[in-house]
Amino acid sequence: MFPMENLKNNENRNYRIMAVIFMAANLCLHLLVSTNYELHRDEMLYFNIGSHPAFGYLTVPPLTGLLAFLVQHIFGYSVFGIRLIPAIFSTATLFVVAFLLVLPNIIWQFNHNWPVLYHFEELKKTQISNLKYTDFFCDLFSLNSALILVWLRSWHCE
Repeated sequence: MFPMENLKNNENRNYRIMAVIFMAANLCLHLLVSTNYELHRDEMLYFNIGSHPAFGYLTVPPLTGLLAFLVQHIFGYSVFGIRLIPAIFSTATLFVVAFLLVLPNIIWQFNHNWPVLYHFEELKKTQISNLKYTDFFCDLFSLNSALILVWLRSWHCE
């Protein structure tokens, strides 16, 4: 066996690091492509509502106008500023959904003394030692080679 306390602390830290990296990547991707396209008509409408804030309009709730007003006064009339708030909300939603999906599993693992760690240790001793990293990457590339071509093509479409 191995010391469970050290693994619990390391695993929790690794999950936090992975979550922060994933959320940062999501935010960066949103911000990276935010200026590639012109404003959509709904974005222009929300931005205009920010110029004339009211308690609410028939089509949008009051918070939309308030956020647009704040963005106009902080960032001015920039596409980056308009798309920053949705990028932040997307990242926050991703965090909340991931937390709600992972939380029951973490609670179960904690209550049962982390059986997944014992399972991984057994796999490492009996099965994973027979695998080669090169075989894994060759299989991964062969399965996704068509998607890589589509992804590369999309970088030329601007």
